[in-house]
Amino acid sequence: MRPYELCRGNTLIHKPLGQPVSLALEEEIAPLFPDCQPGAVPPVGGAYGLCAVIDDSLENQPEVYFEAGDHQTLVHLTHDGFHRLMRTVPHARISGDGESCRSELHYFGA
Repeated sequence: MRPYELCRGNTLIHKPLGQPVSLALEEEIAPLFPDCQPGAVPPVGGAYGLCAVIDDSLENQPEVYFEAGDHQTLVHLTHDGFHRLMRTVPHARISGDGESCRSELHYFGA
């Protein structure tokens, strides 16, 4: 298994979004994030009116870093800060092999 491979045949992700989901090309997502450099999309979909699902692998990380819309700036959050920011965003096991994918969504602290 390659690390962080999107689960094959996973029906979990499209259920809360109400449509089939696949990885998008950079040129497809660029119009959705006009204030971000291509390829530097922040993981905070709600700030752009988008639904998101977070992978469970982030749940127990002591710190989380992500690009802040460009390739020069990182946002650093502690475990608790990340949980507060993402408390309303569903998460599930969406990376790994098909056997390890969760079948339900849940929320941090739940």
